[in-house]
Amino acid sequence: MLEQQGRFETITVAIPEYVPAKLWHNLLHNQTGQLIKVLLLFRKSILVTSVPYHHQSRQESIRAVPHSV
Repeated sequence: MLEQQGRFETITVAIPEYVPAKLWHNLLHNQTGQLIKVLLLFRKSILVTSVPYHHQSRQESIRAVPHSV
């Protein structure tokens, strides 16, 4: 393992985080990412960052694209 060999100064771990439309959906999503964060939180020289991912429905993405007249 790299940490035991001491061959690095700092490692950054980016964890994708799904942002659901409704707050209570968090109970169903992101559980693995949260577990990884907790396991790495107190490790020396490891930075953990979350990258939020907002799901956009197909209908919303069609509305977001400006149409030329």
